[in-house]
Amino acid sequence: MGDILLLALVAVAVLAIPVVVFGPVAVKAGFSRWWSLVLILPFVNLFAIWLFAFIEWPAEKDAAATDEGDGGQPPRLGKG
Repeated sequence: MGDILLLALVAVAVLAIPVVVFGPVAVKAGFSRWWSLVLILPFVNLFAIWLFAFIEWPAEKDAAATDEGDGGQPPRLGKG
């Protein structure tokens, strides 16, 4: 019984690590935290990582739209 419990705890830890680690990364990039669940699936995770690396992130689109709105000027710091 103890071996099964230990195996179950290890399995939960192995499945939870990608969600806990990559969830915040996905949110910073502008994606849903749910995308980190894809990393649990074998072979699908390789495609997801490749896709995530090469597509344009929503956060980049938002930053580009913000830059276009202010005429491409850098933000002013301090009084001025």
